[in-house]
Amino acid sequence: GGDSPGGDGDGDGDGDGDGDSPPSSSTTTIERAHAGAITRATEAAGRLVTGGNDGLVRVWSLDRTPTGKPELRASLRHHSFAVTQIIPAPAGFGESDESSRRPGAGVHDGGGRFVFTADASGALGLVDVERGRCAVFIPGVPGFPRDGRAGRRRERLVELLLDVGRGALG
Repeated sequence: GGDSPGGDGDGDGDGDGDGDSPPSSSTTTIERAHAGAITRATEAAGRLVTGGNDGLVRVWSLDRTPTGKPELRASLRHHSFAVTQIIPAPAGFGESDESSRRPGAGVHDGGGRFVFTADASGALGLVDVERGRCAVFIPGVPGFPRDGRAGRRRERLVELLLDVGRGALG
């Protein structure tokens, strides 16, 4: 199959086939990234963005640090329920027309600087990853968690957030 030389197909690279091996000494582990399970993660503007059952959205530096581990750059509590979606905005989203005409403007390692977030209540957020802040927040319906699994609902969420974000930032 598609295994690399010496691979066992379980994805952990140890050749034993179990897929449950502990991290090797070269693996970076972030202890207590969230006060519960991480439910979503994506990369934006060269940073790791995670969301958890604790309702937090966290932004991590992926650059090499003195400790050799990713550093927490922002911890945002704009959601009251578990984070169900983190969707990267298109590259250049939120850039002014003038700045987007400059060479290299809006170009980052790994896309744009904004992500859209949603929680189980339907609350929506627009997070500026570079500044480490929630730029736009639309509350959900209190006491009415949603599962967020429907594909069309996700498309509508992205369309709504793009429209709201453009209005707030443009």
